[in-house]
Amino acid sequence: MKMKKILATMAASAISVSALAAMALTSNAAETTIAYKDNGTTANIDGLDGNSYRLNIYNIWGNDVKDIDADTAAVNDYIAVTFTVSGLGEQSANKNEDGSDADAYFAYLGGACGTNPDHHSKPTDEEELTAINGDGQYTVKWKLAEGSESISCLYVQTNINAYNLPEGNNFAIKVDSITTDDGVEPSSEETTEGSSEAETTSAEATTGESATTGAATTGAAATTGSAATTGAAATVASAATGDLGVGVAVAALAASVGVAFAVRKKD
Repeated sequence: MKMKKILATMAASAISVSALAAMALTSNAAETTIAYKDNGTTANIDGLDGNSYRLNIYNIWGNDVKDIDADTAAVNDYIAVTFTVSGLGEQSANKNEDGSDADAYFAYLGGACGTNPDHHSKPTDEEELTAINGDGQYTVKWKLAEGSESISCLYVQTNINAYNLPEGNNFAIKVDSITTDDGVEPSSEETTEGSSEAETTSAEATTGESATTGAATTGAAATTGSAATTGAAATVASAATGDLGVGVAVAALAASVGVAFAVRKKD
């Protein structure tokens, strides 16, 4: 009986640590939306080679586009713009004179924000390029080195040649949403609540272990089927393993603790 209580307590402790690890995974900063005002701004020919489409979101450098309140647009970690492209059909690349495909279409998020490097001609990280495969919805993401309380300039830049589109097209880019990390770290109160929940889980698991043992024994005695006999044998074998059972429980606990440490290191 003492061995069963030890195993039950260790298993409950493993559950408790796992609960804390899960809490750490879900307590990161959340995504927040930057309000976009659709003022009828359309994509124009700008940037890159003077032939490609750009959609300004906030640009007062030789332009007069203010579709977000840039002075209150605080950003952290990244800025992401989800937008819809129309007027390309299935075309996914610029064309050569003979009609064959030239460079594949792409888009990225450019501009200036705090002390982050400006994106005027091409992003510094190739992973920030988003392939444009015809009409559809896409997301471009600018990973920021530092957060900022405001945005100085923001636009969706493409390499889509305005003079190289399907005939009869009515090309357009429409912003669907703009998001960023809210930069809010989890509070100590959230951590305390999570610890209390873990302790409750631990207590319930310990009680459940005793109840389950009793139910399994009663069920095995009352049932004569082969499946029940096998279950009874397994129960007896598990109880008889002694130190082996302890070893298994310790391994489970170590695995859970490992997860918790991994999560803490990642944060």
